[in-house]
Amino acid sequence: MNNIRTFSQDILVKRSNICIILCTFPDIESTHYAIKHLLKNKLAACITQLTNVTSFYYWNNILTKKKEIQILIKSKLILKNKIFLEIKKLHPYDVPELIVLSTESIEDNYKKWIEKNTSC
Repeated sequence: MNNIRTFSQDILVKRSNICIILCTFPDIESTHYAIKHLLKNKLAACITQLTNVTSFYYWNNILTKKKEIQILIKSKLILKNKIFLEIKKLHPYDVPELIVLSTESIEDNYKKWIEKNTSC
């Protein structure tokens, strides 16, 4: 009877130092400017652009539907604050979307590549 173990006893989750930051932009020009800026300054190793996404949200008490461009910024968690600061400086929105997704698991060679291609 004492041989029964729960999953929590068997699984150890080690958080990675790699993260993905989500951010939306209103147009291709501001998107590309931000992407080039982050990559040039080694704040991201890779940025994926997803075009033609639709966001729904309330702004000034008005339900808004807007076509936007979503970017996925792959970087080190330690660079999060620098990335947030840079995006806030150059973003056209008053309140840009800045959401960090931490990674539980990441392929080792890809992790090393991200670490090699970012500062710090």
